[in-house]
Amino acid sequence: MEWEIVLASDHVHSGLHDMPKNEQWTAALPELLDDLSALLRDALDLMRELGGVDSESDHSYVHQPSISDHSQNKDFHDWTALIELARDAWLATVAKSPERARIVAETWAHGTYPVFRRLALFAAAQGRVISLRQALDWLLADGRACRSEVSI
Repeated sequence: MEWEIVLASDHVHSGLHDMPKNEQWTAALPELLDDLSALLRDALDLMRELGGVDSESDHSYVHQPSISDHSQNKDFHDWTALIELARDAWLATVAKSPERARIVAETWAHGTYPVFRRLALFAAAQGRVISLRQALDWLLADGRACRSEVSI
């Protein structure tokens, strides 16, 4: 059996490239943060049901090598757009409500799948929202710092 998670929108990645220029979109992102995180989790839950991921390996480091916008990210899979959307919503939330952004990052750090821990470490690298001590604790939690999927 073969399967692939696709989003209902055609060419989702190319459509996202112009969105940061839209002020209404940028203003709406903080309100969408929880929903986008839930959609990413739902996609991964579906992948788990299909036997493609588990709590120790979601292959996000292969499909989306960098949480940051980076040339390594090839946008081959629709579902990785949910990573970008969650990241962008978190960054927009930092500007509006740093405390809420911190709480979401803490939730990500304890997420079921490695991609959420990668998002939390990305958040920790973005300035002073996450304390250095907290970021170190996340890195050392459960021995996960030794695994390649935790890289940001």
